[in-house]
Amino acid sequence: MKSIQVFLNYDLSFNGDYEGLFKWLDDHNADDCGQNFCEFTYTINPSDVVQDEPKKAANQVAMMIDKDIMSTVKINKGDRIYIVSSYDNVMFSGFLAGGHGPKPWAWYSTRTQPTPKIKIINEVDG
Repeated sequence: MKSIQVFLNYDLSFNGDYEGLFKWLDDHNADDCGQNFCEFTYTINPSDVVQDEPKKAANQVAMMIDKDIMSTVKINKGDRIYIVSSYDNVMFSGFLAGGHGPKPWAWYSTRTQPTPKIKIINEVDG
């Protein structure tokens, strides 16, 4: 058996399945790392993973974690779960549920140009 360290961020909706997620995290002895962020050790049987293609192996491991979590947690519209880990020196990260949301830091940079309120879609020759 092989153990890997996994970092997980969760952002569940108001009626999200916190009970299911917290049960899964508790079953995996996850440690709290701040608001909606935790880490845990995940054990994998190396014989279940492609050994000669590291990127494919990392993807397989991510899918194993995904399948395991989703077997316990009911995902609702708007829920997000994101993981970061590595397997055999290949780092991987991604959303198991949901996707990127609006950036709270948008427009703070002085390099960013504001989007005009009116966009020219197509100029008409005239």
